Amino acid sequence: MGQSFTFRADASGEIGFGHLRRCLTLAGAAARRGHAVTFLLSDLSGSGAAEMAGALAGKVERIGGGGRPAGEIAALAGAEVSRSDVMVTDIAHPLVLAERQRLPELLRRLHESTGHLVVIEGLGGDSIAAECDGIAELLITPYAVAEATQERPQKSRRLVGAEFAILAPGYREMAGQDREIAEAARRILITTGGADPTEAALQIVAACEELRPAPLELHVVVGPFFSSALRRALAAAAERSVHAVSLIEAPEDLRAEMLWCDLAIATSGLTKYELAATGTPTVLLSHDAAHAKNNEAFAALGISLDLGEASRLSSSAISEAVSGLLQDSAGREEMSRRGRATVDGAGVERIIDVIEEMTA
Repeated sequence: MGQSFTFRADASGEIGFGHLRRCLTLAGAAARRGHAVTFLLSDLSGSGAAEMAGALAGKVERIGGGGRPAGEIAALAGAEVSRSDVMVTDIAHPLVLAERQRLPELLRRLHESTGHLVVIEGLGGDSIAAECDGIAELLITPYAVAEATQERPQKSRRLVGAEFAILAPGYREMAGQDREIAEAARRILITTGGADPTEAALQIVAACEELRPAPLELHVVVGPFFSSALRRALAAAAERSVHAVSLIEAPEDLRAEMLWCDLAIATSGLTKYELAATGTPTVLLSHDAAHAKNNEAFAALGISLDLGEASRLSSSAISEAVSGLLQDSAGREEMSRRGRATVDGAGVERIIDVIEEMTA
């Protein structure tokens, strides 16, 4: 008999799309197993996020608080939140981390409406393991992680590692498959997240102007929460580029684009695990210092070339790194092999298996 799952997450230009995207993927897996799914969004999430959740779930509930613990605690005091068997939260974003001292209280309030609380957390300085310990039954760290850098919960069960990366079902199909790596690489995918708060996509396109021989083929993913100004700037940059630049508007699944390209240039986040699962050679950069620090364990696996924080990079530094990898077919082949060996795309099923076992 199916159970009821509530997913608590948000998405916006300020915090990005990754938190909600992970929950949408998990919710889809739960629904396919016969569980009822509800989303609980705060007013930080706009209508676009609510529409995405509503398209998957039969029910979307809204609360106030702006995605901040203090405001959300107050909002929950006067809200009617449906009770569920399991609540999965993915709220380790900057607005919550800025008030982390209120996080245990918020988690307890959320736990009042559910039988079992599951928390998806962050890495390093974004880890909320200490705040969750003993409140959440299950703590998930779905990343390649240097264990020594993480808090060690004493009471909550923990799942940690790239084997729990939360990827859409299609990525599991890549497990065990070979990927042909082109000797002459000319097709580049640029993907910088759902919101791109630092306008890294524009920085990368500008850096690619120095790549030769021209023209190369560039596909630039325009995320659902890109600002209007960034969209206009990218359109203008594409128009004047020496390369053949196509803007790809918010695709539901990037797998086809990943399999199309010879090389991806991406920001840190969930997408790097999808790139690894598809065996896509990748150059990574990060929106901020925290993400750059958290990338160290991933880069140590040899899956990608990590350049660090975008704001510290010159156009020539990016173009030199990309140019070197475009010319290094052996290096791209090794990245592809290591990526597919590390991320098998089955993380979602492993997580749902554990939740079902926990709630049986």
